[in-house]
Amino acid sequence: MKNQKVLQSISLIKKIQENDILWGRIDLNNNVVKLTKGVTQFEYLKGYKVLGLVCNLFDDESHSINVFGENKSNLYKNIISAIESSKLVELLDHLRNNDYKVILTSDHGNVYCEGNGISHNKMLESERKSIRCLMFDSENLADNLVNEHPDDCFKFKYNLLSNDIYLVFAINGCFGNKTAITHGSFTPEECIVPVVILE
Repeated sequence: MKNQKVLQSISLIKKIQENDILWGRIDLNNNVVKLTKGVTQFEYLKGYKVLGLVCNLFDDESHSINVFGENKSNLYKNIISAIESSKLVELLDHLRNNDYKVILTSDHGNVYCEGNGISHNKMLESERKSIRCLMFDSENLADNLVNEHPDDCFKFKYNLLSNDIYLVFAINGCFGNKTAITHGSFTPEECIVPVVILE
């Protein structure tokens, strides 16, 4: 449904027919693009007016990395290794050689976090979105956590479809005892993402 809305938006903005748009996810393990139905090889990505290709390499590496030390060096090394052992650069060259204007961007950044030592009863949470942010549908539960740890977290009230949701964010870290590379979307490092246009 989400992909369909993206296709319709592109069609309206650019007045491009939907069959001139190809949407898929890049599978770097097999060097193919997974479509809604079936797959296609990189070399067949031509003849379309618009390609929307999603690559989960950075996100997958961010969520799977074991953090050692106080930086992201292991993450960067893993990403470089994954790119060098895949055909991602060849794909970008192929697209440019077929006269596509290539725009690279991201949906979010990530940040190194140290655990603040706060363990909370997961059964009380409305939903777990991130180790940096806990979500409650009860303000009392959110207040209890903030009142117990006023230097380590803060509350934010959010109205979602006429229902009040209470988010409790960890300050300068994440909940629990482990360090992690994650995203909670309230620091510039997580919210500001790059846009690179290959000329």
